[in-house]
Amino acid sequence: ETKQEAWIPLASSPNCFNNLATHLGANTNILSFVDILCLDIEYLHSLSPCHALLLTYPTISVCEGLLKQHDLISSTTKMDDLCFFHQIIGGTCGTIAVIHALVNGVKKDNVLFKTFIPVDNNKSSLLRKLMMMATNNDDEEGEGTSKQSSSHQLIEMPELHEAHDRCAIATATKPGIRGQKQGRHFVCFIEHEGSLVMLDGRRQGPVQYGIIDPTVGFIGTAASFISNIICVAGDSMASYF
Repeated sequence: ETKQEAWIPLASSPNCFNNLATHLGANTNILSFVDILCLDIEYLHSLSPCHALLLTYPTISVCEGLLKQHDLISSTTKMDDLCFFHQIIGGTCGTIAVIHALVNGVKKDNVLFKTFIPVDNNKSSLLRKLMMMATNNDDEEGEGTSKQSSSHQLIEMPELHEAHDRCAIATATKPGIRGQKQGRHFVCFIEHEGSLVMLDGRRQGPVQYGIIDPTVGFIGTAASFISNIICVAGDSMASYF
């Protein structure tokens, strides 16, 4: 385990996510994070195309219990083409969720990916460095070791820490306290080969939560799953959704 101190938690805010995405090298004029104001299917389809979805949920026992139940019946097959980072210190789940969304959400569309995460004057963005780091470690080490190695390298990148702190302080009405439990957690949902996949830095790797319903698409399928979390969370969800 790393001995680094916890980071300042990110706010659950599209402004925060877009600010961080820009610092990391993404072109938010092409794609950007927006608030989801309700789970009505017609409203959700108005947001299409949606390439990734971030959820902040309260880490209360009923929510964690629901996710663990789904974990038991979900597929844990290898998805080596996805970039995945573990959360190894506190306060980083928001940044890891944003990175998961940015590097995995549009990978299947090569043209869109090149414009969304461009190479500026032959200089790779921080996002591209992270992707190369994860790929190189997967080639050189065993699966479990490589993921942990990439995650430690991510945390030790001063430019990432600086970008995170800048966004956490600048975009929060009341910045979180470093090292203090927040009672909430960020995860990312994406579509991968026709399946709904959750990327959660606290887990061993990507988790598949069933097949995308073609009648409602990725965002509708993800919303249906998330509605279960909202239902069990009740009033606890109000301050996170």
